[in-house]
Amino acid sequence: MIESGLVGELYHRDPDSPPLKFSEQYFQDKYMNYLGFEARMEGSSQVAWGNVLVDMETLSLPGFYRSPEVSKRSLINVLSPVPTGSWISGEVIQSRVFLGQELLFEYLDGENKAVNTCHRFTVSEGHLDGAPNYEKTMQHEWFDQYGLAKRQTVNQDGRVETWMRRGVNLPMPVYHICHSQDSGEVENSNVSYADFLIAARSCHFTELTFGRLVGKTFTNYTDEGNYTYSLSNTTDGEWYIGSYHEREINEPDYDDAIFWKLSDDGILIIDNGGDVEYFALVSEQNGKMSLLAYYQWIESGDVYYTEIIGQEYQDSMTPL
Repeated sequence: MIESGLVGELYHRDPDSPPLKFSEQYFQDKYMNYLGFEARMEGSSQVAWGNVLVDMETLSLPGFYRSPEVSKRSLINVLSPVPTGSWISGEVIQSRVFLGQELLFEYLDGENKAVNTCHRFTVSEGHLDGAPNYEKTMQHEWFDQYGLAKRQTVNQDGRVETWMRRGVNLPMPVYHICHSQDSGEVENSNVSYADFLIAARSCHFTELTFGRLVGKTFTNYTDEGNYTYSLSNTTDGEWYIGSYHEREINEPDYDDAIFWKLSDDGILIIDNGGDVEYFALVSEQNGKMSLLAYYQWIESGDVYYTEIIGQEYQDSMTPL
C-alpha cells in the first residue's frame, strides 16, 4: 500500500463562508491504482469523510490520450454514521478525459508559483445508498509532479466547490490509535493471521523493518500495568532473541525471554512463552507508536483465545 497526502483549503461559492482547512490522505496499490482516501479537518485526528474502493470495472476500450476512460466503481463510506452525509455504500460511473497541459498559478508553501499541470475532467454519476437522490458531479482537476494541485466541482444542484492546495509532502498519516478493528477477547476463536492482515490493512498499516526494530525497547502503559518488549539482534535459528517484562498492580513482576521475527508483510511476530503475538505499525509520533496487536493464547488447558486491539506503545529507542 502506498500513501500520499496533501493539505488544502476548501472554498465554497459563498464568499462570506470561511475556507475549511483539512488534510487528505490517499491510498494506492503498488500499481498506483486508487484504493481510497481519508480527510481530516485541520488540528483533528478524527476522519471527517472519505471512501474505500471495493471494486472497479473498466467499461471503456483502450484508446488514445484524449479518449474518455470509463469505469464503474463500488465504494463504501469510511464512517457510519458520517457527519458529511448519510450514505453507506454506492456505485458510481466515472468518465474521465485529459484536456492537456496548463500553467497554473498558486500560492504554495508561502510564495506564488507558476506550476505546469495536467488538466483532467471527470463526470461521475451514480447512486449513494441512503442519499435522497441521484448524484452527479462534474469535476476539473489539475495535477503536477506532487499530485493534486487544484480541484473545482459542480454537483447536480449547482453547488460549486473549489479546492486549492497550500502545502505538499507534509507528515502523514495523522497519528491515531486504530480501534475500528478491535475484536474483544474471542473464546474458541477461528480468527487467523489472514484475518488480522485484513484488519491491519483497514488501519492502513506501514511495514516494519529489521533496522527499525533491532535493539529497541517499547512499552505499553495501561491502568492494569506496564508491558515492555526489548528486541536484540542475537539469533536462535530463524528467530531473534529478546526479553519481556510485565509489571502489574498487586502482582509480582514477571520477566521472560521472547523470540521475534518479521513476517513477509512487515508485521512483528513475537513468541512470548508459547503465546503468539503480532504487531502492525499504524502510525508514530514523538516516540509513540500506534500498533494494531493480535494476541493468541490458551486458557484452561485447551480453550483457544484471540484478540485484535489498537494500542499505544512508548518507543524508548534504547539499545540493549
